[in-house]
Amino acid sequence: GGLMSHESQSEPKPNVDVSSRIVDGEVVVLDHANEQIHKLNTTAGFVWNHLDGIVSVERVAAELTQHFEVDEQRALMDVRTVVAQLKDLGLVTE
Repeated sequence: GGLMSHESQSEPKPNVDVSSRIVDGEVVVLDHANEQIHKLNTTAGFVWNHLDGIVSVERVAAELTQHFEVDEQRALMDVRTVVAQLKDLGLVTE
């Protein structure tokens, strides 16, 4: 935790053992700890690229809304789903 404490959970960020690269326009995430490779679809890749431990899920959803012209409810749902999946895979920590 930094100096600023707030009630909400900490923002998601990529795990330290994980790196990513773009292959054929898709985000490919390399999990070095488990020696696994995950290909992310467009939405997941977009979310992944915005997770830095500072930006909130809501903020990413807002970016998604502007970028893909989806409504905000849908965007927020998508972002939450992606983050949950990334957490399950151990690619993202909070």
